[in-house]
Amino acid sequence: MEVGLLLEGEAKVWFQSTDFRLFEDFVDGFLKYYWGRGGQSNISGSLYANKNPVVDKYATYFLKYVRDMKHFDEPIPIPALISAVLAHFPRDVQEQFIDDHELTIEHLQRKLQRIDQIRRQGTIKALSPADSATSNSGTFKNKFSPRSPNQQRVSVIQTDTSGILDSNFMPEAEAQLETDSLN
Repeated sequence: MEVGLLLEGEAKVWFQSTDFRLFEDFVDGFLKYYWGRGGQSNISGSLYANKNPVVDKYATYFLKYVRDMKHFDEPIPIPALISAVLAHFPRDVQEQFIDDHELTIEHLQRKLQRIDQIRRQGTIKALSPADSATSNSGTFKNKFSPRSPNQQRVSVIQTDTSGILDSNFMPEAEAQLETDSLN
């Protein structure tokens, strides 16, 4: 069977130790061996127990659980899945979804991709909760102040459309402004 050429590691050894005459037999055997109740229990356990995992991209992490849940014998309802995965993320990321009434897979994926993009740029730690993927209600401004000849300190300030500081976004931003103005 050519399926064996596609497998690697333990799965390849398992395949070679078993004689499958039909593809359907292989699928049944594979699911029983690798995706039985035990595998589903492990994923469910990590869904409800994993807090603040070290992840490169929040959107990819979220979609991994969405993908895995599609194959469960008894899928977890989408709202429960979303709540459980959001609980894994740091508080500043969770806060981005507090006022969201549109908690769908697509909405979370878009917003998590934006957060990932912003994290990669290294300019801010989080989005304003009022700022959504379809809204341009706020602007981000960077204020640079010299720290040493080789370093720059960046403080990010959220303003509304009138340019007034939104101190609810980052309370430390207001304190940073006062400190910077004294220097």
